[in-house]
Amino acid sequence: METPRRIFASYPDSPLCFCDYAFPDEKLFESRERFRDLLELHVKEEQLDTASESQPCTYKTCGSDSARADVRKKNVLQNVI
Repeated sequence: METPRRIFASYPDSPLCFCDYAFPDEKLFESRERFRDLLELHVKEEQLDTASESQPCTYKTCGSDSARADVRKKNVLQNVI
């Protein structure tokens, strides 16, 4: 059985970043709906960060391609050291 993955979304004009847990059989829009229903946070699917599983996003970089690349690079370096 696979474990759920974390989906991140940042709250507009705030340093807060929230995550949802999505099981392998769930679609991305289901996480988006949970953010909307629970937090009244309206985000588009492309604004959701699915690549930062091991380290949450930050206010200024949540969901950006460069932020995800930086997180992956940092994780690789931590595993090497």
